[in-house]
Amino acid sequence: MLELGIVGSDNSHALHFAQIANQSDLGVDRCRVVGICGAEPDRTQEVAEEGGIDEIYETPEDMVDVVDAALVVDRHGGLHREHAMPFLEAGLPVFVDKPFAVDLADVEAMIDAAREHDVPVTSFSTVRFAPTTLELADRVEGIGEVKAAQLAGPCDFDSQYAGPYFYATHVVAMAAPLVGESVETVRAHRNGDTVTVTADWGEDTGVAITYVTNAAYQFRATLFGTDDVLAEEVSLDGCYEAGFEVVLDMFETGEWPLSAEQLKRPIAFVDAIEKSLEADGASVPVPVDRSGRRE
Repeated sequence: MLELGIVGSDNSHALHFAQIANQSDLGVDRCRVVGICGAEPDRTQEVAEEGGIDEIYETPEDMVDVVDAALVVDRHGGLHREHAMPFLEAGLPVFVDKPFAVDLADVEAMIDAAREHDVPVTSFSTVRFAPTTLELADRVEGIGEVKAAQLAGPCDFDSQYAGPYFYATHVVAMAAPLVGESVETVRAHRNGDTVTVTADWGEDTGVAITYVTNAAYQFRATLFGTDDVLAEEVSLDGCYEAGFEVVLDMFETGEWPLSAEQLKRPIAFVDAIEKSLEADGASVPVPVDRSGRRE
């Protein structure tokens, strides 16, 4: 049975993952979260008690010799490189919650460390693997070639957790199984708290994303195909369990579930949004490795 450590207690995902590992049929026979560390002592104690975690540690380094793998789930992505590297450098697999980082240099550093020490690393929004996302993706073939898509979801561009990086990646993760991985450029416009992004997705597909604040919490997708249209709410029901199973499979097999390019893309996408906003809506390329190499 795998013994896991969690770094970061402020995020609600820390408790979700601890309970799935320690208290659900999915986790109890395969793994156990045995330790946690976090910056907020009261919150860390709360997660430990409710998630059935036996030990609280002061630092990630204190857990390196105790666990087989780690989940780094701080709300602020700017902490993720610092907290993931001790495990990667010790040859331990790591899941980094979204956002992977808030700087592409940090993304590159974590991927390079994983490659150097021959250990897998992954990061994603669990929206990518939500059952409703995958069910909708299965139905896309029935509408022909997708020519346009309208996607929407919540995001506070003034969040204390590095602005859009904390939440904008959810919709990017949702887009991947629905319209593919080949986003090329973005243009962004802000009107009050609402940000609208238009993106060129491959040669002839246009995607419009609306990020909303102080509105109903919902993710939606409308896909316009050559034969039909799909329009659905993307429910988050079951997304944590589905995402955690992907993570467990990685821990058990040592296989990267997403390529380095796929790990970089959401961060590069948000970086391009910020640059476009700073440039009054100019078109900004999304720079990622196009080699298609998988680990």
